[in-house]
Amino acid sequence: MQVTLIPTEFALNEAMRNLAFSTILTLCEQHQLGPADLVQLAHQLAQRDAIADARTGSKQ
Repeated sequence: MQVTLIPTEFALNEAMRNLAFSTILTLCEQHQLGPADLVQLAHQLAQRDAIADARTGSKQ
């Protein structure tokens, strides 16, 4: 008899979070990005997000 494990929502969220952190770390290492670079990228993404929201009328 084979048992199939069904992960909980918490386990799935943790797995996705770990994958996101690993991906970000890999990108930072490959492109030699430091904390200041990440802050600058965060500001740029926030600006683009605000522009997209203004164009679509979307607010989150």
